[in-house]
Amino acid sequence: MKLKLAYLSGALLLVAALAAAQTPDPFVGTWQLDSDNSTFDPGPGPTDRTMKFEMTANGLHHQTLTPTLFAGTNIIEYTA
Repeated sequence: MKLKLAYLSGALLLVAALAAAQTPDPFVGTWQLDSDNSTFDPGPGPTDRTMKFEMTANGLHHQTLTPTLFAGTNIIEYTA
């Protein structure tokens, strides 16, 4: 009985580990600003902004592109 319980526990742990390893990071992807539904305090905020998050060997890489900030192109990149 103890052996069966040990096998069952091991199998459940294995299934849980596999499920957790395949869960995608919810922040990874490309995000576009919806300026109609956004508010900035203090304003005014940017009218156009794209943020891209991708996993790299060094961690999470983040790139922000705001073409209309201060009448020029503003690109900020960093890896966290």
